[in-house]
Amino acid sequence: MNNAKKTLVANTVLILVIIAGIVWVCSRFVHPGGVEYTDNAQVKQHITPVNTRVQGFIREICFEEYQQVHKGDTLVIIEDSEYRLRVAQAEADWQSALVSKEAMYTTINTTEQNIAVTDAGIPQDNSAGNFVKVEQRIPVKIVFTGENRPEDMERLRAGMNVECSVKL
Repeated sequence: MNNAKKTLVANTVLILVIIAGIVWVCSRFVHPGGVEYTDNAQVKQHITPVNTRVQGFIREICFEEYQQVHKGDTLVIIEDSEYRLRVAQAEADWQSALVSKEAMYTTINTTEQNIAVTDAGIPQDNSAGNFVKVEQRIPVKIVFTGENRPEDMERLRAGMNVECSVKL
């Protein structure tokens, strides 16, 4: 009976192992009810590229991958150190422009004062008879016609002085 008992125990253990194997295989691959199961599925959603108004490096991402987002949600926080630097540079340029503006006004006032001093000295110069002849050089464009003689045209060179008259 000892041998029969051993056979019964061995057969019982073997049947239990086979039943456990069948249950495991069915739980992994057979799913009743028409529902499909998988362990390597990928969910496809609409992924929309986001164009930003500014460029920069991302400091923090405020969403999980494939998370649904809504209008107005903060998606990323951009590192603002470069923008702070640019604002500081713009403020420094603004201050420099204000200083240049004040320097320009000072130059204008000084020039006006110098003109006033010079204007004040003109009557004194006129009374002393210090007249200065003023020549005015005006660049002009001369248009030649067919009436000009070729030998006269050959003598003309750039930079020459001429006396001209205007007929009205």
